[in-house]
Amino acid sequence: MCGKCSLMNPKTAEWVSKKVGSDVDRLGTSGLVVLCDFDGTITSFDTAEFILRRFAEGDWEQYDRMLDEGKISLEECMVRQFELVHVPEGLIIDELEKVATIRPNFPDLVHFCHSYGAPFFIVSAGLDFVINHYLDKMELRPLIKMHSGTSYFDGQKIRFSFPHLVNLEAKSFKDDLVKTYQRQGRKVVYIGDGLSDLIAAKQADIRFAVSGMRLERTLREEGFAFESFIDFADVEQKMKSLLNCS
Repeated sequence: MCGKCSLMNPKTAEWVSKKVGSDVDRLGTSGLVVLCDFDGTITSFDTAEFILRRFAEGDWEQYDRMLDEGKISLEECMVRQFELVHVPEGLIIDELEKVATIRPNFPDLVHFCHSYGAPFFIVSAGLDFVINHYLDKMELRPLIKMHSGTSYFDGQKIRFSFPHLVNLEAKSFKDDLVKTYQRQGRKVVYIGDGLSDLIAAKQADIRFAVSGMRLERTLREEGFAFESFIDFADVEQKMKSLLNCS
């Protein structure tokens, strides 16, 4: 078994060796699903936090502290925070266009996954209209599935609704999707950067964490196998190596 399999637990590594070893040229037959966070992972910084710092009227950071302490869920945190934002979608997009950038080689990773038949999901607690704006700019929306909150400006504030949980033991819609695909016999790749990704990443079979960010530090502290990255080219290369190990 190659060293690249170190980012998986032993059972998953054994599964890849057996399953992929007989058909290494087609990721579509490997049963992989790729789930990727947006804010701070696909983007170079957390656009949701930027919006809150720029537009929120009130103490939005108290809800981050409550989330850290386990007093509220990720979904409740976002609902409460963005109720403090009282500006329309267009103004938010205009402000982000001045500062936000996409992490290098993200489109290449999406095209790689698509070409080999691995479904690629964005799982995000951020603003879906922001995500779709950037996907449209990159002409990627047809290749990506969305699993996120639905947000809109109701004329007074930003409102959120989130996907209903399928698995009762799930802590948020992110780890809920991980569990759903694993119960279908899929192996899940999770790519993230922050606290809101932690439970889903720990549940996943294969983990990638943005270098220097909280997810990386916590996974290391808790002894979970993962790979760090800054550029999505690193993720693509490691996935290619992984799928050709024997």
